[in-house]
Amino acid sequence: MKVIVDANIVFSAILNTSSKIGYLLLNSVNHIEFVAPEYMIYEVKKYFSKIEKITNKPFDEIERIYASTIKNVQLISESEIPFQHWITAEEIVSGIDPKDTPYVALQTLWE
Repeated sequence: MKVIVDANIVFSAILNTSSKIGYLLLNSVNHIEFVAPEYMIYEVKKYFSKIEKITNKPFDEIERIYASTIKNVQLISESEIPFQHWITAEEIVSGIDPKDTPYVALQTLWE
């Protein structure tokens, strides 16, 4: 089974590695194929300082947890997603959340 991982899932796992989602990302590599657009990296790293404040953990610890969290996530370059999938994704997220476009475009590859 393929599961698309968005930034919110990674945030949750970083904030609480013992949570169900944290456990799944860290321990389900043989059962679930996690994928995400490379955009997810930018989206998560943009909020490292906020995560640092919330968790009271040093930046290098946040980076270590982040690396562990995404080690089982296959990152897909946006350039690997055909243009038509981007058009479809933009139509789907129109008026909702344009930042979800890369995730929806990736999802349309497997429909």
